[in-house]
Amino acid sequence: MICYFSMMVGSYFIGQKHYPIDYFLKKALGYLGLAVTLYFFSNLLDLRVSYVRLIVHSVFILIFLVLVYKVEQPKFLKFSFFKHEN
Repeated sequence: MICYFSMMVGSYFIGQKHYPIDYFLKKALGYLGLAVTLYFFSNLLDLRVSYVRLIVHSVFILIFLVLVYKVEQPKFLKFSFFKHEN
């Protein structure tokens, strides 16, 4: 895992040197941090009953999706799958 991470970081910096792309790193790292935080919270809970564990984990996924939607909402409103072109 450390090997893949180091290759990713190295490729990013070499790529930025030769072909710079303005990535949204703060947003991507924020999503990653939120996902890792929710994962650790789900591991801290000692849920032995399977249906309760399923419900709690589903709520965590919904929290993640709602927060991503709230951050990306202006982009979702601009883009529509159902645009009708004449």
